[in-house]
Amino acid sequence: MTKTLVDPQVTIKRSKISPNNTWVRTYSCVDNSVIGENVFIGFKCNLNYAVIGKRTQIANSCTILGQKRNNIVISDDVWLGAAVTIAPGVHIGEGAVIGAGTYVVNDVSPYSIIVGNPGKFIKTRKIVSNKKLSNSLFLKKIRKLFQKYPPKFEGGFTNYTGLPIPHSLEVGKGTVISGRKSTAFPNGGFQFGKRITIKNNCILEGAGGLSIGENTTIDCNTIIITTSHDYKLLSLPQTNEEVVIDDNVRIGKNAIILPGVHLSKGMYIPDESIVFKNSTVKNRGEQL
Repeated sequence: MTKTLVDPQVTIKRSKISPNNTWVRTYSCVDNSVIGENVFIGFKCNLNYAVIGKRTQIANSCTILGQKRNNIVISDDVWLGAAVTIAPGVHIGEGAVIGAGTYVVNDVSPYSIIVGNPGKFIKTRKIVSNKKLSNSLFLKKIRKLFQKYPPKFEGGFTNYTGLPIPHSLEVGKGTVISGRKSTAFPNGGFQFGKRITIKNNCILEGAGGLSIGENTTIDCNTIIITTSHDYKLLSLPQTNEEVVIDDNVRIGKNAIILPGVHLSKGMYIPDESIVFKNSTVKNRGEQL
């Protein structure tokens, strides 16, 4: 019996996925690719002509589109942040970390940390533990959770919270709302104010806790993240930081809100922004 978990509404074509503890999440597409063991592939990822090494963690909305004679190769123990794009033919070395929103156009050396558009080297990742990542125990818990709280596909969006979505919340098609309070995520779950609009193809990940105030609008393709990893450890243990969005906030298209962010009342986040927990707002094309 396979120990790998493939969520509903995942497309897999002409690909080989390890049966050992790999997890592929809803609305992702894997085509002409080879995926190793203990790999995580987040919501709305798109992989084509890609070879993914063991224990690689691929966050939501990553685009990894190789070509038939120009594959993308990602080595073992790599972490790709949310909305990373990788150009055809790129080889990412073992243990590299690619920051959220980065566009990678050149090969990446092992254990490098790369950010920006185009991606540039920031520093070398220093490992303080050689323990290897395993998804085995985590996926056992997830399977039990899904049995008790199966995902709901209603109204054109996906609800992984295990709870009804409030009627005052307007949710667009293709959006994913995921995360709930549990023993693994004691601060998890959502707090929704009144008159909130979440437009099409957003990802709201609330395992670390997400609070959204009233009269708030979140435009298309926005990603809000409340979990991360400790990249100093090779096993990439998960970290959780709440995101708080006050009343009357407007978030533009294709924004990325990172863990620990607090958006103050009336704040406007422009299209294509990435927001850090120190309240720094940058365009996704800027160097950090």
